[in-house]
Amino acid sequence: MLMTVSSSQGSVVRLVAAGRPSPELLRNVHVPAHRAKAPELGARAKQELEGYPDRETLPPYRGPIEALVFGDFTGYGGSYQRKVPLTCRRH
Repeated sequence: MLMTVSSSQGSVVRLVAAGRPSPELLRNVHVPAHRAKAPELGARAKQELEGYPDRETLPPYRGPIEALVFGDFTGYGGSYQRKVPLTCRRH
């Protein structure tokens, strides 16, 4: 996604390689997106920083995500259960 940005591409890649926090990386996307005339990229970075206005505009990678969840439980007298499947309900 950022490979099309030529002038600041190196600084963005360095931020990722240095393990910088996502907000810092997203803030550094605004100027290259403007210079590359890629308003969609700048808008997406802004939404990732400030939040999406509603569920309908969430990109697919933001969920909901199906996952199998297991828990380990201990109880009275040293009893335990491992890898108990847990269920969750969507609200």
